[in-house]
Amino acid sequence: MTNQLWDARASAVLSAVRREVARRAVKSVRTQVEAAEGDWADHAASVKAAVLGFLALAECHHVILYAASYECAPGVYSEPADVGFPRAVRRAVRRIGPMLPAQAAMRGLDTVAASLGEASPVVQRMRANG
Repeated sequence: MTNQLWDARASAVLSAVRREVARRAVKSVRTQVEAAEGDWADHAASVKAAVLGFLALAECHHVILYAASYECAPGVYSEPADVGFPRAVRRAVRRIGPMLPAQAAMRGLDTVAASLGEASPVVQRMRANG
């Protein structure tokens, strides 16, 4: 019974962590597109699909699963769900660090550059802005 509960918690935390990492990556891309005077609405769906596709790769899935599992281990996650779940998600995202969201954002930026073309003024401004 304990292992089933642990697995269920880890699975729920994994989904929430993946959503949070994706949200941070998409927000980063949106900020960069808007700073380059691009139209975010034209790229929102393709960027979200690229970011989620990247996070679904086995390598990314294992990183997220490790962090979620660690935070849901018996003894670490012992509070009631209304307190323990958000805390486990925050701690798992913190454990993952900034690199995974940054790599996912790079996939989103590559999608924008591919759809507009390298010669596009928006892409040139995004590259100039860093």
